[in-house]
Amino acid sequence: MSTSKNRYDEKKFSRGPIASKFETTGEGPVVNGVRVQYSCGAKGVQDVNLTYGNRRKGYGRPQHSWGSLFRVFKYFKEDRWKALFVAIITLVSIGITLLGTFLSAPLVDSLLTPATLAVSGQNLQSYYSSTIAGSAALNQFFYNLVDWDLGGMAAAKEAMKVTGILIIIMVVLYIISFVLSIVQALVMTKLGTVALKRMRNDMFTKMQSLPVAYFDHTPHGDLMSRFTNDVDNISMLFISGLVTMFTDLIMIVGILAFIFVLNWLLAIIAVFIECVAIGIVCFNVHRSVAAFSETQVSMGEFNGFSEETLSGLKVIKCFSKEKDMSDIFKSIDYTHTLDNCVSTYMSSMNIPIVNNLNNFATAAIAIFGTVCVILSKQGHFLEGFAMSIGTLMTFVSFLRMFARPFNDLSNQMTMVQSSLAGAERIFQMIDQKPELSQATKWRAFKAEDGHFYWTDGKVTKPVRGEVRLEHVNFSYLPGQPVLKDISLYAKPGQRIALVGSTGAGKTTITNMLTRFYDIDSGKITIDDIDLKDIDRVSMRHSMTLVLQDTHLFTGTIYDNIRFGRLKATDAECEKAAEIACAEHFIKNLPQGYNTVISGQNASLSQGQKQLLSIARCAVSNPPILILDEATSSVDTRTERLISHGMDNLMRGKTTFVIAHRLSTIRYADCIMVMDHGRIIERGTHDQLIAQKGAYYELWTGKKELA
Repeated sequence: MSTSKNRYDEKKFSRGPIASKFETTGEGPVVNGVRVQYSCGAKGVQDVNLTYGNRRKGYGRPQHSWGSLFRVFKYFKEDRWKALFVAIITLVSIGITLLGTFLSAPLVDSLLTPATLAVSGQNLQSYYSSTIAGSAALNQFFYNLVDWDLGGMAAAKEAMKVTGILIIIMVVLYIISFVLSIVQALVMTKLGTVALKRMRNDMFTKMQSLPVAYFDHTPHGDLMSRFTNDVDNISMLFISGLVTMFTDLIMIVGILAFIFVLNWLLAIIAVFIECVAIGIVCFNVHRSVAAFSETQVSMGEFNGFSEETLSGLKVIKCFSKEKDMSDIFKSIDYTHTLDNCVSTYMSSMNIPIVNNLNNFATAAIAIFGTVCVILSKQGHFLEGFAMSIGTLMTFVSFLRMFARPFNDLSNQMTMVQSSLAGAERIFQMIDQKPELSQATKWRAFKAEDGHFYWTDGKVTKPVRGEVRLEHVNFSYLPGQPVLKDISLYAKPGQRIALVGSTGAGKTTITNMLTRFYDIDSGKITIDDIDLKDIDRVSMRHSMTLVLQDTHLFTGTIYDNIRFGRLKATDAECEKAAEIACAEHFIKNLPQGYNTVISGQNASLSQGQKQLLSIARCAVSNPPILILDEATSSVDTRTERLISHGMDNLMRGKTTFVIAHRLSTIRYADCIMVMDHGRIIERGTHDQLIAQKGAYYELWTGKKELA
């Protein structure tokens, strides 16, 4: 998909260890009686570069920074005491587990072995001198718990009683450890889910604060991928990954401490072999981080294209482009499969590497330790080489235990790599600059009397709706001006119509008024207040838009109308529907105003949706209206109905109307004719007809709007 150097293109991948088993074209296995056919390969990747590659702007490629992963820890800050509690019970649980294993050495050497010797009638004094006397104080303590002078079966029975008591104590400790593990899991699950909630809230809040320009170049599917796939990857880290890694690290440190206590020489040998495994795993992890990042990016592309295809399915079917879209999808899927195969292969190598090296270490220690035990029995040993059967058995047990946290950490590395890529993509969005929010002097508010007012904290005055644009210039991209020296004014209650061909800059003017974008130069004022001095959010409360593409939300008719003012009563919503001329079709719905509709409800016509949008504006009742092509996609009869509803809505309000159908703006107070970002004519309908200029040609049909 991308030509960047860290992208896994086909040629590079073909030299990889799994390329020989990954065919890009041909026949696959038989599934449910159907032979799978697939075809992507180099040509498919080339095609998608030409047809889809330009849509990758704004996807955001992770930079493989571990700092992004550590940033997620701030979401536990409010629950740091609970996190500390989890850490404490984890330490206690690990301590109990390791202590139980460590006690097996003195149990064998100080109780079971001498009991066996006592039953067989052998001399315990020589055993004490060779094994117990020079061993750890714990061995001597356990040995002295039994009165070995009883001799024979009596001494063995007393040793068994002591052993039984110790085993009962260990069982109780293991039960406590089990209970602590359950508590740990419950608390950590709650901590993780709450932290995820905070992250999702931050993401959603930030998404709503981003400027419109961000969504112009970022596919919605990619944003959804960050909310779903990337957050899911983080969830595994929050709920289980963090506590598992902490447990494994503490377990490894504890095991190392105990094996050095048991026998420092064997511990050094074991650590050397395990360090080799650690080095190989770290090298492999370093290589696979880039692959996991690529997998997350290609997943965003995958979701973005799927969402785009789904939303435009009618258009695809209309133009019979199913096969073309399928080919592009296969190419995107193929690229994602390459990335996924590489990342999965690299991460899956860690476990066999760790297992085999750990098995080698265990075998080497067992052989060397057996030799030490034999030499110790014969009295031929040097300092550090002395070894008892119990010590060797416990040492090998610790080594086998060492494999589990090591394997867990290797497994967690796969999850950490996915979380790293996901965290960085999430923080890429969170770190985007929001809409410029410089300190403002004025804000708008709606008073209890239903009217809007401006206030700077000292002075309060009504929002009259007098709008002025003075020498305004604007460009979406540097060096490509869209608006050129635009000057116009609208007195309170006037209707200003903007007419011109596509790309003339009509909608851009409304984008400036709503501050979806900020002007490059010039000045815009409302009621003699500079637009830049007004709080952006509160200013938008004083105006509303009716767009060509009406968006409805899942809910009842009441809910969709009430979206204009959430505190509106049912009666106010019904009054707004009456103003918009929508009450007739609403009453014919199955449940009337309580009928539940979805955002893409196919049971409502475009005109009915537009009437609901007008009703939504009516319940808000702002002093400034912007109507952008509100009737361009409906039939003539519906247009008359919508126009009547808009006439009711516009009464007494400053209104900017963008229209292709000139009949809808004939009675505007002033008509602005735009061309290539400039106003070339202005005046009333009669004045412009008398001028016999561009508007006259449009009205008489000598020229058509493009």
